[in-house]
Amino acid sequence: MLVKCVCANCGHSFLTDDQAGDLTCPRCGYVNDNASGGGFPVEPAPDHGALPPEFQPEPEFNHGAPEPAFAPPSGFDPKSPPPLFMSWDRMFRGMFFGGILTLSLGAALGAALAATGLVIPGVAALLMALGAGAATRHGLGGRTALRTRGFAISAIIVVVLVGYLGIIGGSWMVERFTGTRAAQTREDLSAGKVQLASQLARARKMTDVKSAAILEAKFEQAEKLEKLTDAQIEDYLWTQQAQFNQPLVAYAKVKLTQGDLLKLGADKPPVRAPKHAPIAIAGVELLLAMLIAYQGVKSKR
Repeated sequence: MLVKCVCANCGHSFLTDDQAGDLTCPRCGYVNDNASGGGFPVEPAPDHGALPPEFQPEPEFNHGAPEPAFAPPSGFDPKSPPPLFMSWDRMFRGMFFGGILTLSLGAALGAALAATGLVIPGVAALLMALGAGAATRHGLGGRTALRTRGFAISAIIVVVLVGYLGIIGGSWMVERFTGTRAAQTREDLSAGKVQLASQLARARKMTDVKSAAILEAKFEQAEKLEKLTDAQIEDYLWTQQAQFNQPLVAYAKVKLTQGDLLKLGADKPPVRAPKHAPIAIAGVELLLAMLIAYQGVKSKR
């Protein structure tokens, strides 16, 4: 029958057979007698093989829990999903889904700012950065691992730029329908047509064929402009101001080169910015938005 004995020399506990009479301690080799062994019967246990003395655990580990092999980093959340290594398909998926979300968010944000007449530096950058970080992380399927953050940075740059295009497009769509310059333009066209008609009659009377042809072309152009809608007239004014024949690009060029620095409402007077100051502010906003959005994508581990 197996009995549990305690070595009188080192205090090590071990199991032995009381019929064999061998009370030698497997740890220190001390031969115990029956009196010092202090054995008492225990329930039989399955024999998995006795370990040699050199592989026996240390005494302090028999009664105390071992210390952890490493300490977790600060801010480590065991419930959070692990960071993922980026691949080309993950990067393009993040660009695609993140770009769609930020384009929609940017269009809504630009439309809201244009409708309220607000121009506040940094507001669009902050809101776009938060949206771009969340949208890109959703598209990527999680945060990126440390060694593949270059892919995530590329996705963030594309997503933020797409979001800013959405801001410009949304504000352009609102301003072309809510602009107040169309009525004044129609009045100027009516007055211009009267002057052109008198000059054209004088040129025909003097048989000045070349001048008459030029005046007739201007008169026809004025008539075509009068037939345009208010939104189309606003587009025409943007293209004339920017000297570019694409309305959206012309609108962006004017806003980035001649836009207001600060405006707190549609009926409030704007604060004019020095030349090319708006494009510098927009560049700083883009960098700030990319940095904030990157914080939402990179992993802390």
